Amino acid sequence: MYILKNILVLFGLTTFVGTAEGCFCSAKNCEWTWSSWSQCNCNNQKVRDILITRRPSCGGSACPTNGEEKQSCTSQHSTPATLEDLKDAAWASKIVFTVGDDQVNKPFGDNGYRITHVVSKRFRGDTVKFLVAEKHDTVIVSFRGSFSDEQIFEQIRSFLFNIKGKEVIIAGMKTRVFKYPWDAMNILKVELSKIPSVVLPTKRVLITGHSFGGALASLFAADTMAEKNSWLITFGQPRVGDEIYARTHDQIFPPIRKLRVINEMDILPHLPPRIPIKYTHHSRGLWLKEQGKWMVCRRLESSNYCGDERMFDTGDGSESSAEYLLGRVINKVNDHALSKYIAKLNNPANNVKYCSESGKCQVFTDLDNALKSVCKS
Repeated sequence: MYILKNILVLFGLTTFVGTAEGCFCSAKNCEWTWSSWSQCNCNNQKVRDILITRRPSCGGSACPTNGEEKQSCTSQHSTPATLEDLKDAAWASKIVFTVGDDQVNKPFGDNGYRITHVVSKRFRGDTVKFLVAEKHDTVIVSFRGSFSDEQIFEQIRSFLFNIKGKEVIIAGMKTRVFKYPWDAMNILKVELSKIPSVVLPTKRVLITGHSFGGALASLFAADTMAEKNSWLITFGQPRVGDEIYARTHDQIFPPIRKLRVINEMDILPHLPPRIPIKYTHHSRGLWLKEQGKWMVCRRLESSNYCGDERMFDTGDGSESSAEYLLGRVINKVNDHALSKYIAKLNNPANNVKYCSESGKCQVFTDLDNALKSVCKS
């Protein structure tokens, strides 16, 4: 059947492909299920979506077109993150690389936080690490990013040897995720479960990390913290799971409570590639574009998703030398540095475009007002 189909396509006889398939295969109906109900959003509604698990083929019944249900509810924990939250998260994502046990229970920095826990665990020949810090109204959990070239190589090896990801259950949904950060997160989750200020919080909990640390933060937020008084902010986070993971993440951890920050042309948010399991980012993306202009995107990943338009940008065509293209690649790698993110946050934009799920966009003069607009779109 595969060979026949390709022959028909080769000779331009695409109108016969469906007929040929009908002759050689049995009808398969669309298969779908409802996602979990979202948490109550700031419009006092909870939502669930239809998740397509198998597309119809060979004349099978079509998938439903009405893909959303809403119910009224009482809103909780619906305050958006702020620019101050982003700066605190970036600070924690930076110091987790260097802070040691000797800093525990001591003030650290000038932002009012006191480090309460620093935990490292052996994992596949290297270490994974997190810290917990507190101030009067907030607890920060910061996961360390990749620590060594060997750890980066091990992540690549894990991806290649587990190309279809690892099947896991999140909020009752079967989904596939990047295996290496999932396994690492579960090692650290055991230690985090022993910290009452994180798993039984009386304060708001801010979960964060840069790069690989962002992947750990995303997974921990969905797996453990969705129903708690928690917020998620990541920097240069790679893709973590498939489209079902992304949609489930947005259902159980509302977009108003999270930001996935992308700096300029940072290459890592575009990895792993969207094959073979259609790795997809959850929302909301905050794209730190050129100085003075930022963009917030509510929608899931698409062709005009935050940052994608710069991913393969090689200029206007006037410069196509190997040296020029190499320079563009180097820029994409350099833009991943956490120091670049921190520099942008310390000099915030006065032009922030917010684009809703429907694609409608509005420009604000500061980030905090743009982030609040999620309830108006």
